[in-house]
Amino acid sequence: MKNDPSKISVRDIMSKDVEMISSDHTIQDAAKIMHKDNVSSIVAMKNNKPVGIITERDFVAMISHHYPPSTKISQIMTSPVIHVTPAESIFEASNIMVKKKIRKIPVFDAGKIVGIVSATDILRYFRFSLLEQSNHKCPLHYPCSNSNLVFFIPVFSQLVLSCHAVWNDFCQSYTLYCGHVQSKFLVFPLNLIF
Repeated sequence: MKNDPSKISVRDIMSKDVEMISSDHTIQDAAKIMHKDNVSSIVAMKNNKPVGIITERDFVAMISHHYPPSTKISQIMTSPVIHVTPAESIFEASNIMVKKKIRKIPVFDAGKIVGIVSATDILRYFRFSLLEQSNHKCPLHYPCSNSNLVFFIPVFSQLVLSCHAVWNDFCQSYTLYCGHVQSKFLVFPLNLIF
């Protein structure tokens, strides 16, 4: 497979723009930055070192537990920071996401944060690389081996709200339509030949 997930590195798909905030700030401060910059996570820093991460999930938990907006970030952040290096494969990153039940992983190089990779980044990469591989004959038409399914299914299960398989006569394959709100596209078509 040309786009083998064990051979594509995190550096190839990570976002280099990472929002950061001091862990001494409040969750209201973090929410304002996340809203202003339209991001779904922010890395908490202390003495110029990443000490935690706050995601939209943390805000859901915060609201359900009635934390006041003046709560310090350090009280709700996920810590220690689970991270990967730029050289690690996206397969390794996706395995960590599945095992730890997380959707975003900061990327560290020599102890410094150099990026962040999300499950959506991984799926987006495959969405476009598989389209290229198909020579644009059919949207994301891709002969799918068992090893590829082992990769795709856990990542989809972490991300999607629902999936529906529909037979596509044109492509002579099933199309897996997955709805996912956070990735800002509601239908994620992926044609797999079984």
